[in-house]
Amino acid sequence: MQGTPFVVVIVLNYNGKPILQDCLSSLSILDYPNYKLVMIDNGSADGSKEFVEKEFPNVHVLRTEKNLGYSGGLNLGLKYAFEDCHADYCLYANNDTRIDRDALKHLVEAAELLKDQKAGFLTGKVFYMDHPEIIQTVGISAHPYLWYKGSIGEGEKDNGQYNKIEERIFLDDMYMLVKKDVYFEVGGFDEAFFCHSEEIDWQARAKAKGWKFYFVPGAKIWHKHSYTIGPSSPRSVYFAIRSRVLAIYRNKGFLFFLRFIIYLFYYTSRNAYGQVRRKRYKPAVAMLLGYFSGLLWLIHKKKGEDVPYFLR
Repeated sequence: MQGTPFVVVIVLNYNGKPILQDCLSSLSILDYPNYKLVMIDNGSADGSKEFVEKEFPNVHVLRTEKNLGYSGGLNLGLKYAFEDCHADYCLYANNDTRIDRDALKHLVEAAELLKDQKAGFLTGKVFYMDHPEIIQTVGISAHPYLWYKGSIGEGEKDNGQYNKIEERIFLDDMYMLVKKDVYFEVGGFDEAFFCHSEEIDWQARAKAKGWKFYFVPGAKIWHKHSYTIGPSSPRSVYFAIRSRVLAIYRNKGFLFFLRFIIYLFYYTSRNAYGQVRRKRYKPAVAMLLGYFSGLLWLIHKKKGEDVPYFLR
């Protein structure tokens, strides 16, 4: 529609067939006149592609033959949105979400209103799917040693306490509206990050070029919380720590990084000891292996696509 920014909406999927009905049904009825819906099937082996092609013929499917990770899969979608479709914005969302019908409209309106403030990334209220009035995140908080830690508003009931458009230092990315200029100036995700902290690295690189990040309260989404990888699985714990080491090394100064790895060793060792006392050995090993794998990356600089065999 002429005069209305064109948005490509991307869902990244890996073996998520059981949850695609809910996600794609909500995205198919967005109250926004000018968007295209795309699913990136990231090497799934559960028939996700065939299911979507049959049940959602309006959804354009791009398939990879292997799992490219969160960064690699979304980079494929970003390239398609901005280089092939010439979109003004790209909205990407996790497959374990259900979005409010007005969310995209609120995000685009805020982005256009804030364009003079270099609004590059925008997201809204994220609620827990099982507790639809409880907030999961409205942004990411700062930490003096870990750089970023914790989601603002996590666990709070929504009583209107976060009802203003506000700038944030970083944003969680269960869903995110991205302006095309960010992609062409900064690039996409760094594929050294297989999963976790890739959004922090991307936002940090954008921030260095003057881009800002905004929370938009009218845009709402409900999230099943780490359906694909598991919120506290050994795999998730391993990558969360490993990727944080990479993100801080790449984006902060040497003195901050040195202070960080000393603090992180204390932090992970203490928590690993607590897990061992509860006889939860895999999470304990995952923490320590994630820490040392991150440090080893400083030497070999190779993309880590899987966790050690013991954690699988």
